[in-house]
Parts: sequence; C-alpha cells; structure tokens
Amino acid sequence: MNIAKRGKKLNKQTIAAMNDGIRFLRTHKDVKVKVKERDPALIQDEKRIIHFIPIHFKHKEMEASLFLIGVQAGVRSITVSNMILSDIVRVTISEETKKILCALRFNRTKCSSSWWHEVTIEGDEEKEDDGDAVFWFSKYLKKSTGVKLSDWMDKSEAVEKLNPVWPLSTDAMRERFKERAKKRRLSALSFQLPHLTEWIYLLCSY
Repeated sequence: MNIAKRGKKLNKQTIAAMNDGIRFLRTHKDVKVKVKERDPALIQDEKRIIHFIPIHFKHKEMEASLFLIGVQAGVRSITVSNMILSDIVRVTISEETKKILCALRFNRTKCSSSWWHEVTIEGDEEKEDDGDAVFWFSKYLKKSTGVKLSDWMDKSEAVEKLNPVWPLSTDAMRERFKERAKKRRLSALSFQLPHLTEWIYLLCSY
C-alpha cells in the first residue's frame, strides 16, 4: 500500500512497529473502548478525529465536512442528513477577514420538519485546518459536484440542487461518527509513534 501511494517501501522501524500494533490488536480483542454516547462532541474532539483520518482515505472530505458542520452549527444528525444542495443559501467573502462566509439552511429537526433555521460558517478554503469546516466543505463539494465553495453562487447552475449534501442516512451518520471516535482513541492509546496513526486507522477501518 505504501509503495502504491507513496512510491517507496516502509523502513524496518515502521514495519516492526506495525507488527507490534497488529499483535496488540489480535491479543486485545476483548478490550472495550467506551464512548459516552450522550455526551456532545466538542470542536477539539472533531479536530482530533479528523487529524487521525489519513489524507488518502477516499471519504475524508465528506466525513470531515459533515462532522464539523454538525458540531459548529449545533445540530443533530437528523438535521444534516436532510440537507440538500439548495440549502447552501449564500456564499460571500468577508471584507474584514477575507474569509468565506457560507450560509446554510437547516429545515429538519427531531421535532419539526419545517424549522428553516439559517447558520453561517466562516473559514478559509485554501488553508488546510483540521477544525475548519469551510476548508473541508469546499474540498468535498469540489469532489462531489465539481464546484468549490467560493464558486458556488456563479458556477453551480448545472448541479442538481435536490440531491442530498451528504449521501448518508441519519443512522449511518451517527454510527460513522461513533466508529471514527472509537478508532481515534484506539490509535492514540495503542501506539506512541505519530506517523503510524494513518496505518492504524486503515487497519481498523472497513
């Protein structure tokens, strides 16, 4: 995998550490990683989880944008799972900070299907940051629709606006976040070498 992705073999130290990691996973199958499902996620939690997702993981942009927007807007999975592309209401540039301002409309909550609540997220689509919802949302839109966030108002006419923003059900979104949180904790607890976290994530991912 490393040869295919990076064009070179792993060094002996990394291979030895990976073997130790695999041995640990095999001998600690019964170890449970407890996650308090009712505790709300914080932006610090999101940044750690996104940091541990390898850059070549094909769903990184989707998961990062989904997790960050959900937490920063303070909405439930039922809300973001019901968003469609026409719910990207406005995209402008802040005169003061020169950052992108993206207004999103949320229509569905646990108790209402006509909430019509609007939230604006701010960020930089050019500067990578594990906690920047705009950066990851722009990358995800470019990958899924061909139009990045800064061009959305001018170049998204051909995009089918009734399509869901994220093609996941409410339950799938909730379970995916819980699974990512568990794997992030397993990686951090099991290994001391930071450059191995991508490999551990891949070993634990489906």
